[in-house]
Amino acid sequence: GLSTRRMPSGAGHDAQSIALFAPVGMIFVPSVAGVSHAPEEHTTPQDIINGANVLLRTLLELDRR
Repeated sequence: GLSTRRMPSGAGHDAQSIALFAPVGMIFVPSVAGVSHAPEEHTTPQDIINGANVLLRTLLELDRR
């Protein structure tokens, strides 16, 4: 399986506005060398696939409830 970590985010993503009305969560995928929000940011294809699968499983679980 994949490792997980709870990460409070101070970023002003759209989730910040939606959180006023409903619970929110964000799925973060690793960037090579930790570089984020920069032209040299890169995420491996496998990490992108893993993140997409986490989103899929989350949505399916929420729908099941």
